[in-house]
Amino acid sequence: FLDGGGRQASCGPYRLWTDVADEELLALCARLAAPLDITYQYLFGVRPQGEPEEGVLLFRQTEAFRAFARERGRLRVGYAGFSDSSKGFMALHAEGVERRRLAQTLAHELTHLVSRRALGPGLPPWLSEGMADAIGDPAGTDGLGTLVGIRGVEGPALRLRSAYASGRAGGLERLVSLERSQFDGGIASYDYEQSALFVRYLLLSPELAPGFRHFLAELEGGERYSPELLSKSLGRSWSRLETGLRDWLVLELAGAKEP
Repeated sequence: FLDGGGRQASCGPYRLWTDVADEELLALCARLAAPLDITYQYLFGVRPQGEPEEGVLLFRQTEAFRAFARERGRLRVGYAGFSDSSKGFMALHAEGVERRRLAQTLAHELTHLVSRRALGPGLPPWLSEGMADAIGDPAGTDGLGTLVGIRGVEGPALRLRSAYASGRAGGLERLVSLERSQFDGGIASYDYEQSALFVRYLLLSPELAPGFRHFLAELEGGERYSPELLSKSLGRSWSRLETGLRDWLVLELAGAKEP
């Protein structure tokens, strides 16, 4: 990569390897990465351990990124980036990507790396993706943002509500039981939408947020993940959680339509 015209720099506390010459974009990288540990601790109530030792690979061209991803068996059409916390890196490309979307991808993938330092490896996919979306989705060119209702995820919320109405989306108990190999499978999957909105719902609910953070603290302390641990920490049955999420979606979408 470096031999092909790339250079080593920094993205906040992370090492950066890139062939991008846009200094404004590199400044955005630092703006997102520098406060990430503190933001993560504030939002989720658990503290990342140690200093970041991972790196960011930022490709100028899409094809170079795809070749890199293809070599690692990670290429999927439409994905602008990916992370491998076990190998200690994340990769993304800048070509043709709107700047706000690039910020979201960068914040999302960096959060996966932070989660490994906070909660260890092997998080269930719904939790890993949902937490990464909780930080990634509100991000923008000014830096990390704040969760406000379904702001910024109106499209996924509409898709999930429609899938619920037609019976195409499975239940939460199914979602939280999925292994990585089962997640986002099939011709039509709503696992990503459901994960993002379920975690957002838990974080924004005054009644459920303390239980969710207690659950994360249990994982931080070495407790083994299980759907039962989550349900117990939240103090709710799956049917009640399901109803709560669906009702919240309806209310938030109705509010989003108001002038």
